[in-house]
Order: sequence, then C-alpha cells, then structure tokens
Amino acid sequence: AAGVEGTGHIQSHIVAADAHDAAAQADVQILGTDHIDTNGVSGTGIFTHGPELQAWGGVVQVVPHGNGDGNPIDLMVEPTYRLMDMLEQYNQRLTIMADVAEILCFHRYWQQTGRDDFHVQEVEQQLCDAIRRGHDVQLHVHSSYFKAAWNGEHFDQCIEEYNMAALSYERITEMVSQSVKYLENLLQPIQSDYKVWLFRAANWSMMPTPTLYQVLVEHGITHDTS
Repeated sequence: AAGVEGTGHIQSHIVAADAHDAAAQADVQILGTDHIDTNGVSGTGIFTHGPELQAWGGVVQVVPHGNGDGNPIDLMVEPTYRLMDMLEQYNQRLTIMADVAEILCFHRYWQQTGRDDFHVQEVEQQLCDAIRRGHDVQLHVHSSYFKAAWNGEHFDQCIEEYNMAALSYERITEMVSQSVKYLENLLQPIQSDYKVWLFRAANWSMMPTPTLYQVLVEHGITHDTS
C-alpha cells in the first residue's frame, strides 16, 4: 500500500551492532528531513505474506503481514499516482521506496504462469513515469521474497531470510546487487544519471548492521531510512 511518512515519522536512528561497524557506519548517512517517501510498490496487504519475525528486546515474535485480498492497482499504483499529482500541485516531489524483491517475485510468477496477475507492467510503468515527472525511486527490500514460492493461492515467503542484516556477506551482496541492477536497468533509459543511493530495510531489520552496511556502501548506497 502507498503511504506518506512526514518529517516526524522518518526513522532517523541506527544503532551499531558492535564496535567493528564504525568505519562502515561513517560512510552511511541518515536521511534528512526534506524527503517524503512512500512504499508505492510495497506489497503490504496485497497477498498473504506469511508470518514475519520481529525481535523486540531480545524476544522474537511471529506476526502476520498482509491478508491476500488486495489488488496492486488499487493499493499501490493508483494511490501513488494520486500522491504524485497532489505533491506536484505544491511543487513537491515523492521518493518511492520500491520493494524490488517483491517486484522480482511478481516477475517470476509472470514467467512461470504466463499471466501478469500482479500487474508488473503497470508497476514498472509507474516507476518510469515517476522519474519522468521529476520524482525519485529508491530501494526498499523485503528479502524474504527472493525465495518466495507460489502455492496456488498466495506466496509463501522464506522467513529464514526475513532479516536481511543477519544473512551472510555473500547472500546480502547477491540480493543488493540484483536489486540495484534491476532499478538502474529499468530507470537509466529514462534518466541517464539515475543511481540507487537510498535504502530502506523491511520492518527496521538493520541489526546486526556491519555486514549490511558494508554491502550497501560497496554498491554506492550512502543513505538509509530504515
């Protein structure tokens, strides 16, 4: 679903996992207060995601995410166009945090079934339109979608990969590389100097931070909004 987060709601704190991440953390800045961002292509509520793992105070909780009843056009594409229209009236611009792992999951479904049931074409067209109109598109990742499988009714996520920050350097590199390549291949034909520079993790899943920060910096990503 699409949503706007104002200045007071942007998450602007990152806690180091240990002293060894100091060098990497120095390279990654925190998003300032002059951006409005939207999960314009995020899949919350579009289909059943399965349980998510969230750690609070050392306790792991399993919570539901999405109900499987929604439509990407109704919940993502049309609201995001309305946001762009509204902001342009006030000479403001939107930063769409595109959940690339989910979009790639939609792509796999399309390739396997021959049906674009999750409206990949419309989602990608919107991202391109946003760049043409002077807005921005940056990287949001729910990493559990990279191995998500269609079970005939909804996608079963790979919950073991939900916390991207806890994965190996090699696996995080694979995910970030694929995601950055996807966005830049899609959007550089529209804007030749387009680059991915901004990241948003799934549900603030940024700890432990050192490995994920290292990979982000290696891919030219200098800001985080998690």
